[in-house]
Amino acid sequence: MLPDGGSDGGPKNTMAQLNQLIAPANTFHATYGQYAQAVGSFDGGQLLQVLDDLKESGAIFQPAVMPVGGWTGLTYDDDSLARDICNVMKKFTDEGIEVWLRFAHEVNWYQTDGTYQGTADDFKEGWNVVGKACREIAPEVKFFFTPNWASIDVYRTYWPGPEFVDYIGIDAYPKDANNLDGVFISVAKELHD
Repeated sequence: MLPDGGSDGGPKNTMAQLNQLIAPANTFHATYGQYAQAVGSFDGGQLLQVLDDLKESGAIFQPAVMPVGGWTGLTYDDDSLARDICNVMKKFTDEGIEVWLRFAHEVNWYQTDGTYQGTADDFKEGWNVVGKACREIAPEVKFFFTPNWASIDVYRTYWPGPEFVDYIGIDAYPKDANNLDGVFISVAKELHD
């Protein structure tokens, strides 16, 4: 769930407000997503703006950190941007917030439309460099591999290896609204297996 930040003219909502609305059902939203672009360096400003709401809501944080400026600082020879990202994640884990990092989410799509540059190999190196940095700086961070809807061959191309993958999800946009479960399972099962 991503609360409405009010940037499109509507009222701003917080996750804490949304959780209060469903509190009578004795439940709350489990996850909270937020997007941030990493270009050159990363101070986490786009993510830190929701820190207080996250603490109040009790949700698991699923930040999508997007390397839109290329892979500089995300390589085996230069991990400076990776360390910046992990230092920001540490600010959340230090507050007791569970973090599932969606680094370079939907990479298989965003490399085709130009949002991310490079190749699948650049992504896999960047993923593992961020994983290694976070294991040192913010070891509580979980890594959430979330490619875009694709074939198993595409998933195999982008699979970064198991060392720094804690969770797998698929950003799915199925066109068959009458068979969402079946369509999702047909795509996700082989990746899961």
